[in-house]
Amino acid sequence: MKAVHNEFTKLLAAEAQFCVPIYQRKYSWKKKNCVKLLSDIIQASKDTKRPCHFIGSVIYMASDDSQHASALKEYLVIDGQQRLTTLSILLLALSDYTKRKIPDAVEYGKAVTHYDKISRRYLINEYETGDMYYKVRLNEEDFYAYKKLINKREKPDDIKNSKIFENYSILYKAMVESKESPQVIFDGIKKLMLVDICLVPEDNAQLVFETVNSTGLPLSTADKIRNFLLMTVEPSKQTQLYTDYWHPMEKDLGMESGNTNEFENFFNYYMTAVMKKQLVGDYYEQFKDYYTDNVSVGTETIVRQIRQYSKFYKRWKEATTGRIDGVLAKVRKTGQFKITPAVLTILASLEENDLTEDDAIAILTMIESYWMRRTICALPTNTAGPVCLTMLKSLDAPDTFRTAIENLTWAQRMPKDDEVINTLKTLKIYSLSSPRTKTILDTLENNKRKEYIPTKEYTIEHIMPQTLSDNWKTNLGTDYETVHNTYLHTLGNLTLTGYNSEYQNKCFIEKMEYTDKDGNKIGYRHTPIKISSYLTNQTVWGKDQILARTERLANELIQIWKYPK
Repeated sequence: MKAVHNEFTKLLAAEAQFCVPIYQRKYSWKKKNCVKLLSDIIQASKDTKRPCHFIGSVIYMASDDSQHASALKEYLVIDGQQRLTTLSILLLALSDYTKRKIPDAVEYGKAVTHYDKISRRYLINEYETGDMYYKVRLNEEDFYAYKKLINKREKPDDIKNSKIFENYSILYKAMVESKESPQVIFDGIKKLMLVDICLVPEDNAQLVFETVNSTGLPLSTADKIRNFLLMTVEPSKQTQLYTDYWHPMEKDLGMESGNTNEFENFFNYYMTAVMKKQLVGDYYEQFKDYYTDNVSVGTETIVRQIRQYSKFYKRWKEATTGRIDGVLAKVRKTGQFKITPAVLTILASLEENDLTEDDAIAILTMIESYWMRRTICALPTNTAGPVCLTMLKSLDAPDTFRTAIENLTWAQRMPKDDEVINTLKTLKIYSLSSPRTKTILDTLENNKRKEYIPTKEYTIEHIMPQTLSDNWKTNLGTDYETVHNTYLHTLGNLTLTGYNSEYQNKCFIEKMEYTDKDGNKIGYRHTPIKISSYLTNQTVWGKDQILARTERLANELIQIWKYPK
């Protein structure tokens, strides 16, 4: 490579265009980054003992080594686009700030000239047309905003996510508030020095990209993976892969706003699914090993696979109703997301016709039953990782999966019927977690219903209330404290209601026949909630009734979440 120590302004003053490849991340500098940069520039300008201020490196490669000398040079930016973009925006803000400070546009000083000349020298290629007119060319959405900013300074309504206009306003406002002269700011810009690195075709651009230290925002794992994949193919192919596969995935996983958390989660699950092993450490490095092992299939095949798995991931996260999606939604309600690689693999097998719908549903149903039985029995979750990996490796057929369940260790076991029933007699399921308790009650309520009853608007109701009135103490008998402490939060004492605040700690008969102030009958006897129907045959409520209802509901649960046989 060719590396030189260069002034930033000399780089931009060249008759050239610095083009950000389509696979590079969106422009994403934040307010603190912009303000800090301007502050550093002003400090450097005022420090007469400091000859320069270092801002890192800019790495680029000629897009066509055979261009004629008369043609405008075009370079692909490998690293440094965030600084190039921010400094270009800063120069534009400075030209406008100069106009504001010197309205008659009289030239002054040797460094800063008329505000138009700043733009002509550093922001545009004056004698070019079309997109080549701009010295910095960004990816599609940011470039659209950048052109609008340079030409009119007016943000169109169709620009939603780009930070181009936002950071221009931040920098311009910071200049105004600084009250510094444009000359001071420009003198500071002239002190900005960088390592100007121009790659030649035989250089390994990806290796250079990874090993050069940058003073800008650190790259996310999503950035690294995207760049690694797309830099393995020709520029024309990069555009096709990005447009057809990667950009749609960015939209699906919410990366357009700059947040890559969802992608990071997805990619971890994807890698676990395809490698069938638990990932340890930096999974970007492990992905590169995976790519090397599978390079014979080609970059496009791997990118297409990642895109396909991202669709499976989105389906799994958003599934609600339908033959497969309905079961996916039930598995998701277990709250065990370490099972995601197995779910992705099942959906991939369905797509490839390696599993039938019936087989997929059978396996997913066993997964749901496994985790819900362990939840009911309040078994520890520290075995989840190894169990999910065992499940991931046993998805060939329902019989294979069933055998894997049977061969789990005692600590990893799927509780059998008697363990579930005995646990529920005294288990305080209300203390498990509100969502999981709600899942259990919702499942009981909608069991065998053809029309699903949405229960999210309902709250969990304690039939024997959490605070006992004197009436309740009398009805429960002399050992009311023991009964209350033992059975308050158990399954038999819980139901669902929309009238929790009305019931409060009223006695059982009052709750049964309760009428509100408008004369509406809202008591247990008149509720549409199916799991409350047992209450209508009771005249008292205490230990015996709670245990009887617990056993009844427990027997229903072991039929819903069956033990595989």
